[in-house]
Amino acid sequence: MPVPPLSSVLSSLSDYSISAISGNVESVTLIALVTLTTLFLLVEANRTFDMLVLPSRNHHFNYDPYFIRRQFDYFVLNLQGAAPPDYVFDVPWIA
Repeated sequence: MPVPPLSSVLSSLSDYSISAISGNVESVTLIALVTLTTLFLLVEANRTFDMLVLPSRNHHFNYDPYFIRRQFDYFVLNLQGAAPPDYVFDVPWIA
């Protein structure tokens, strides 16, 4: 199955909020290249998007407490239309 061009995929997302999250320490340059290409296309299409750069992290930040909290807050704000609650996200398996 052929992969559609990124520009056509982005144009099909016109009714959705977009959140781009990346670490600033990328050892795999392809991931950084795809992220920057996507952001370039969003800017060229005059789309509004939210960007979060996590300092001193590569693309393996799935269990980072700050990332999880910001991701949950984004969903609450953009899917429920409500203000995110005040909380501290504690991840016990990360010391």
